Amino acid sequence: MTQYRIVDPEGGVLEQADLPDYTAAHTWFKNRVPGDDLGYRIEVDENGEWMMIESADGGSNPRTAADEQG
Repeated sequence: MTQYRIVDPEGGVLEQADLPDYTAAHTWFKNRVPGDDLGYRIEVDENGEWMMIESADGGSNPRTAADEQG
């Protein structure tokens, strides 16, 4: 399991969960973020460091900031 968290526009953590994969995390995020509010994001714990998940195509191509560095 991988740990994910939802962060609000002010940087506060709304909720955190252990989920099997990005698809499950994306569904979890969509079910918990109020409406289409902007500024909310989902982060993943990668080796003890929280990284924002970026997506180029609406959620089916997850990338993290760490991907950009490697």
